[in-house]
Amino acid sequence: MSFLTRDVEQEEEADWLGGCLLLRRSVLLKAARTGKTSQQLATEFATCERMANFRLNASGVLVQVGRERAARRKRN
Repeated sequence: MSFLTRDVEQEEEADWLGGCLLLRRSVLLKAARTGKTSQQLATEFATCERMANFRLNASGVLVQVGRERAARRKRN
């Protein structure tokens, strides 16, 4: 049976869920703290770089790691 119609909203939700399952926040946090690039993440977790960038930004990981680094610089 083939699908002749598709729900764009459902497709977007499926893409988002797939990204969340492949690139969990804990994985993103570790990667950002060790300096991995979105390209390296995409290769390691078999996703596209665009999804890796999206997850890094949407999860707030880059902001969190940036604040951690700023706090460390301030202490030193």
